[in-house]
Amino acid sequence: RRQRQMCIRDRSNCSASLGGETMRYDDDDKGDIFVLTSGFKAELPGGDMVLSYLAPEVALRTKFDKWILKCGVGMGLFLYNEPYYSTAGFGAHVTMGLEYMLSSHVGLGVSASSIASNLPKRDGVELKKDEKSGINRVNVLGGLRFYF
Repeated sequence: RRQRQMCIRDRSNCSASLGGETMRYDDDDKGDIFVLTSGFKAELPGGDMVLSYLAPEVALRTKFDKWILKCGVGMGLFLYNEPYYSTAGFGAHVTMGLEYMLSSHVGLGVSASSIASNLPKRDGVELKKDEKSGINRVNVLGGLRFYF
């Protein structure tokens, strides 16, 4: 029974998260710690804009019947790069997903994720008293997963 539970939890780790990769750092029966990497690139006429995020993630998973519920939170480094300006700041993310196992090798799932960042004020940009500089990103993903 323990071997089957480990197998199901390990299979969930294979999926990409927020357009990046999730790499296992530690593993036990209560939860997992991962390193989450995420990226976004926009090709613009003046040059490419690249957003990058690197953070540890604490993830909890539970399985009941044919359902798998996953949630995770983390904080880390957020990088913003464009041709004539680059900066780094603090980022935080939260993710939650639900998957239904159609069979032992096929799952149908949906997940929602959000990354919020706080970046230094850019020179020449005036902010109001209650405004801050940063970028927020929200993803809703759905799909069919095949496990080998």
